[in-house]
Amino acid sequence: MTEMINVPFENNFKVEEKKPRRKTPLGVNSACKQHVIACIDTSGSMAGENIKDVNDSVQEVLINDLAQSQNKNGYFLSIVSFNTNADLLHSGIAAADLNNLFKPLDAVGGTNFNCAIQHCIEAVNQFNQVRDQGYKYLRPVCFFLSDGHSNVSDELLVDLKEISDIVSVAYGSDADEAVLKQIASTDEHFFRVNAGKAHFRTFLAAVTKTLESSLERGEDATYAISDIKKD
Repeated sequence: MTEMINVPFENNFKVEEKKPRRKTPLGVNSACKQHVIACIDTSGSMAGENIKDVNDSVQEVLINDLAQSQNKNGYFLSIVSFNTNADLLHSGIAAADLNNLFKPLDAVGGTNFNCAIQHCIEAVNQFNQVRDQGYKYLRPVCFFLSDGHSNVSDELLVDLKEISDIVSVAYGSDADEAVLKQIASTDEHFFRVNAGKAHFRTFLAAVTKTLESSLERGEDATYAISDIKKD
């Protein structure tokens, strides 16, 4: 039997949790860690309120939630921004540290999915080389958000899908849903969100809740993320 739990924001997204489920009394499984990559479209079409809303939501929900003390420094984050080119702005930074380092992203230029995917691969590989081997690391999760259109290399996608789960997000009504579905690990890892902070915050809240539940259990978030309900 399942229980549907509403995310504490104005909602369309819900997290399905299976019962019974044992709670770890002091929080998450401190022997486990996870690398999360946020790959954000900063092309010109995101300028104005869209990039402001995404910046605020990434800071206030994704980074802030994962940085909470009950998560026992379990999360490391990388931030990739992309437009005509891409930049790996932060590489495998502890969420609590990134909370103070993250700077709002600017939006300008075109859209290049392949360059973004290359930098996500780089982010995963770099972190794997320097991570503390004394812990169990869950499968990395890469969030790929765009409101635009671009071609994508099948070869690059295969490489990224081998080393991480990819959650793709079509932001707003103009995003290329077909290509973003192709980028996602499965169709269930693809999400469409309305432009604006409220809907995106709701999505990120559902995601962070799912990541925290998975880390608590010491299990990859692959299937749990695909169970987030899209109404």
